[in-house]
Amino acid sequence: MSKLEVAILSVLIVLIGAIVSFNLTSKDEINIVKSVNISAINKCNSSENIYICLGETISDLNLKNPSDVKDIIESIKAEKMGSSCYLGAEILGRKSYQLFGEKALEVGFLDCETGFYHGYMLAQSEDNIDYNKIALSCSDAKDIFKNKVEWTPSMMLTCIVGIGRAVALGSGSIVEGSKICEEILATDYSEEKGIRKAIDFCVRGVVNDKTDFSSSVTDVIEQCVEIGVNVISRTNNCMAIGLREPAAVSEENTDILAIACQKLEKRFPNPESDSSPTRYCYYALSDTIGERFNANLSNSKTSIEICGNSSPCPGHLAKYMLNATWSNERALSACNILLTQSAVKNCSESVEFLAKALKEQGHIRN
Repeated sequence: MSKLEVAILSVLIVLIGAIVSFNLTSKDEINIVKSVNISAINKCNSSENIYICLGETISDLNLKNPSDVKDIIESIKAEKMGSSCYLGAEILGRKSYQLFGEKALEVGFLDCETGFYHGYMLAQSEDNIDYNKIALSCSDAKDIFKNKVEWTPSMMLTCIVGIGRAVALGSGSIVEGSKICEEILATDYSEEKGIRKAIDFCVRGVVNDKTDFSSSVTDVIEQCVEIGVNVISRTNNCMAIGLREPAAVSEENTDILAIACQKLEKRFPNPESDSSPTRYCYYALSDTIGERFNANLSNSKTSIEICGNSSPCPGHLAKYMLNATWSNERALSACNILLTQSAVKNCSESVEFLAKALKEQGHIRN
C-alpha cells in the first residue's frame, strides 16, 4: 500500500470515527431529553394537584419535532394520571399545532377524552383558521389514525366537542356559537345508536367554554331554553354542560339550580323522558353535587334531597363520579351522601353498570 493510499485511508477512518461519534452523542442527547421529559411528567403523579402539575409540565416541555410528542404520550395517558391527563393532552395538542401545524395530527391520540385533538382545534381557532376547516379536523384525524377501530362513534362525538370549543373562542354567547355549529356541521352525520348527534356535541363544546364559575345560573338556563326552540336536544346539551360550574361555586348557587330544576318540571314535564330538558337539568345538579364532593366541599340538604327525589339525578351522579375519578370506590362514596336508601341504591347500581359501559366506549382504559 502506497503512502498516498495510507494517508487517504487514515483520513477516511478519522471521518468515519467523527460521524459515528457525532451520531452517538446526538442519540445520547436525545435520550437524555426524552428521559427528562418523561421524568418531569411522572413526578406529577405524586403531586397534590396532579391536574395543575401536568398542565404546567406539558407547557414547559421543549418539543422540536413531532416525534418528541410520541415519546411522551405514553406517560400522559398512563392510568396513574387518571382523568387529569385530559388537560395535559389538550395542552400537548395545542402546543403541537403551534409548532408543527397540520403535521401534529400524525401524532394525535384518542386517550384522555380526545384532549389532544381539542387542543389542536383550539390552537387552530387562535390561528384564525376558518370554522369550516376546523369542522373537518376530527375526520382528518381519523383518516390519519392507524387503528381506526378505536374511533368508536362515542369517541368521534367526544372529539367533535372540541370543534365547539374552538367555535366558542370567537363567539359572544351560547346562542351565537350554537348557530355556528349548526352551519358548519350541517352535513356531518356522525351518530351514535342510530341518532345523529354531531351538532349537539359541537353545542356541548360551545356551552362548556362559554360558561364558567362566574356565570349566572338563571342566565344560562334562559340561553339553554332559547337555543332549543327548534331542536330540543340543543337545550338538553346546554343544560347538562353549562350549569355545573356556575352552580358549584356555593351551596347557595347549588340550591338555586336544584329549585330551578323543580320549577322547570312545570314547563317540561316527565323528567324520565330522554327528550325532557328537566332531565338534563337534574343531570347538571348531579354533576354539581359531584363536583363539590370531589373538591371536599359540603352540599346542602336541600340540593341533596331534591337530587335524591328525582329519577335522573342519582344514577347520573354515578356517571359523573366515574368520569371525574376513574374510581368505582370514589363514586360509591359519593352515592352514600344521598338521603334515602332508594337513591343510594339507584346510584350504587349505576356505578357498576356504567363503569363497564365507559370501558367499552373507550373512555376508561384498563
